[in-house]
Amino acid sequence: SDALLSLLVGLVARLLGLGDLVDLLSFLGIPQAVEKAENLYRLSRHPLHDMDLTAAILASPEYLDRVTVDRHAPTTTADLTGTTGTNGWYRSDVTVALSAADDPAICPSGVALVQYRIGDGAWQQYQEPVRLTADGTTSVAFRSIDGAGNAEEAQVEQIRIDKTPPTITISSPEATVYPNVANLAAPWSSSDATSGLAADGGTLDGAAVANGSALDLVLLAATEHELAVRAVDRAGNVRTAQVSFGVTVDPAGIRAAVARLCGDGRLTGGTCGSLDAKLQAAEA
Repeated sequence: SDALLSLLVGLVARLLGLGDLVDLLSFLGIPQAVEKAENLYRLSRHPLHDMDLTAAILASPEYLDRVTVDRHAPTTTADLTGTTGTNGWYRSDVTVALSAADDPAICPSGVALVQYRIGDGAWQQYQEPVRLTADGTTSVAFRSIDGAGNAEEAQVEQIRIDKTPPTITISSPEATVYPNVANLAAPWSSSDATSGLAADGGTLDGAAVANGSALDLVLLAATEHELAVRAVDRAGNVRTAQVSFGVTVDPAGIRAAVARLCGDGRLTGGTCGSLDAKLQAAEA
């Protein structure tokens, strides 16, 4: 009878444990009780399990008619919030919100526990969204357990954060004044320690210049000029750096400029000769 079966179930559950109960019911050939006892055996392995409560449920005559076996683990979803960059990187702190579902049609026991861990740390019970702030790649694992003790296989998100723009060092020119006949180059270095450097480039007064190239001061105006460098990392962070410098032109510098213009063919031979003579006379 149901009453006798309930008494047997409750007694074995208390004295031998639910694992032995399942074996005993299988041996006795009581399949409807085996299936329901298997469910409570799973429950017994849950970290929040109460043996006395489980035995009391097993001893209830109504239990055999009302308990449904749940063999399906719940499913956990992670929602990431932050400023998205490029190449799978975030350019801000990232908030991780977890939610778990246990389909009542196939998983009637419901979600009992949601857990997460960061890196190789200990598993923690999830209670509120987790905020990640450190630059670099952070591993976040998460899983859920339902009321029947079914544990979801852990999922892992690799969250990549780079909030720091690249660094730029301009080696030359310096913030000083140069004669227009000076030999000057424009070398710079750019780097990014987290996501890596994607690209950089420089301009002199808005015109593109290559890294390390010689700056032709001869034809520059005797005023202030600017070398600007722009660098972008793989996350999309941008940094710019500038250095301003001056150029002066004396008689020797003017002669150098005229010689350049004549050599390039931008001044005719007669004009070149006339200008050179006048400049030499001015220097005398």
